[in-house]
Amino acid sequence: MKVLLVFDGSINVIGGAQTFARNMIKIYKQLGYSIRVICTEGKPSRDVVILPSLKVLGRTILFGDIGKVLEEVKNSDIIHLFYCESVLHLFVALAAKFLQKKIISSPLASITYFFHHSIVKRMIAIPIVFIKCLVALLSDIVHVAAFYDLLVYRRIVSESKVFMIPHGLLSSQQEKPINLPNCELRICFLGRFKPDKGSHIAIKALEILRKLGYNACLIVIGSQDCLSSNYFSERRIFFTGFLREDEKNFVIKHCDVGIIPSLSDPVEAFSIALSEFNRLGIPVVASDIGALRFRMRPYAGVLVKPRDPFELSKGILLARKLKGKVKKLPDVIDLKQEALMWKELLKRLQENYGF
Repeated sequence: MKVLLVFDGSINVIGGAQTFARNMIKIYKQLGYSIRVICTEGKPSRDVVILPSLKVLGRTILFGDIGKVLEEVKNSDIIHLFYCESVLHLFVALAAKFLQKKIISSPLASITYFFHHSIVKRMIAIPIVFIKCLVALLSDIVHVAAFYDLLVYRRIVSESKVFMIPHGLLSSQQEKPINLPNCELRICFLGRFKPDKGSHIAIKALEILRKLGYNACLIVIGSQDCLSSNYFSERRIFFTGFLREDEKNFVIKHCDVGIIPSLSDPVEAFSIALSEFNRLGIPVVASDIGALRFRMRPYAGVLVKPRDPFELSKGILLARKLKGKVKKLPDVIDLKQEALMWKELLKRLQENYGF
């Protein structure tokens, strides 16, 4: 059985959606499926095809090698679409439907685009949501990770097509020490250090804490891809780059607080960062947005007003008091559990459609 995964962007960078895509590749391989991947960014390999593309606001509107795309769709049994918000996704979904292939879509955020922090993104919310709805209607299975998206998509397509499977994580809690900055208050940021993830809010909150006399530092588990090294080092901001699982566990466990200062609902459609912090029992300060407001457990952290560095800094000081009191793994499923859930779903797909 052959599966074609379609991802608009690169799957080999740090990010929640990218982690999910990489985990799905592992799961499909564990279940005995052969995998091909189409991306619009990154490096090609034996199983990964990179399409030349023209993007607007991060979404592909034109792409090359249409013949190659059609060939990949034709040679596959299942098409799995991630994000589902670009012309590429719609084209592949229509081609797969015409060729009578089975389609699984994982749309992540949906109508929340109408409440995006960026006015430009709100202006293009109608075509994005329109494409998501069309892809969902063309799909045999619509996969969501969070409960509130389950409710949304069951209003768009048949209830029998929509399934909720939370994104799983590796359960290993092994640690490998790495050098960490010496400071009184270590704050951890996990993932893409970008404006939509609240990078500038995190920097301002750190500055507020340091002005109040706290020897605080921000450790970003991710890559530095903006501004200069001097800018960050002067502000006590440190980047680890891409880490192995055991190294990441060590960094998170040796921080006092994890922060998720994202700006608006569609940025946190599920939040694997929250799962990572919960898995290791680290208190979290998160924006009161998206899935975070539904998934944050009592006594596990603090929800704060988004886009407000003063509220974030206050939340950090409150959450710090919870260090050592947060229970591990209360709402986080293991990658093996996720694989079992997908196994049942794929079995049902095979039984219903006879392939």
